[in-house]
Amino acid sequence: MSDFNYSIIVPYRDKYDLFLKAVESIPDREDIQVIVVDNAPESLSEKEIPVKCSARVDYVTSSKTKGAGCARNEGLRHVEGRFLLFLDADDYFTPDAFEAFDRYLNENYDIVFFNVASRRLSDGKESDRHLYYSRCIQEWVSTHDERRIRYRWPVPWAKMYRSSFILDEKIQFEEKPVLNDAWFSLMAGHAARRVFVDESIVYVVTEAALGQSLTKNVTRENSFLRFKTRVQINLFLKSIGRYDMHIRLLGSLRIAFRNFGVMEMLRYWGYAAKKRVSVF
Repeated sequence: MSDFNYSIIVPYRDKYDLFLKAVESIPDREDIQVIVVDNAPESLSEKEIPVKCSARVDYVTSSKTKGAGCARNEGLRHVEGRFLLFLDADDYFTPDAFEAFDRYLNENYDIVFFNVASRRLSDGKESDRHLYYSRCIQEWVSTHDERRIRYRWPVPWAKMYRSSFILDEKIQFEEKPVLNDAWFSLMAGHAARRVFVDESIVYVVTEAALGQSLTKNVTRENSFLRFKTRVQINLFLKSIGRYDMHIRLLGSLRIAFRNFGVMEMLRYWGYAAKKRVSVF
């Protein structure tokens, strides 16, 4: 590791204006390394690569076809900071985020979880994408029960990771078009020795209109791939005796039936039965 306190991985594919806003939300500090990973169909030109006066911006590329998981894995190969943060290119940090992060520079936590806000891109008004994560935070504050933040926080953002922990454990993202971050988050949550929760809101996740975000694209292939990933997660949770944290799969069958018909729903049921995973 170098003198950087933070390495921030920002995968970029499209929506250049939002990407610039994301990078602008990162403070101009000498102890910050910004790793921009370009997996856009057409790479950024030299003049399009963001430049910050003090923070170092490293520009790397990844496969144009393997998506955000591959991009984040490429970013992990370039990490030099003591702590690791993830920033999606259409989201941004709050103005006080790094004041919150700085409080933990001398602590010995593998992961610190933070609170989240959300905004709609269409009008800037509050969305509901943050509500689940805020409930996870409040549950820990009330009970200090770590299960949900460790095993049911499926995204990498709004967390401050000790870089050596992630790299030593060789935790990677799955390179697939949907839910590529769920396995990374699960493995990190499970392997972490010490975790902590801070109620400060440090991250704003945005919500695009239906059909304009990969997470909302409802295709037969992506829908079934999501289901298979959830089955995979449930199998792991069962293997470690954490089936109390399993994902309920019956809703996925209902969605398959509603969107694609009864035969597709039976395909889901058959896959779960083959894997010996209950859908209830």
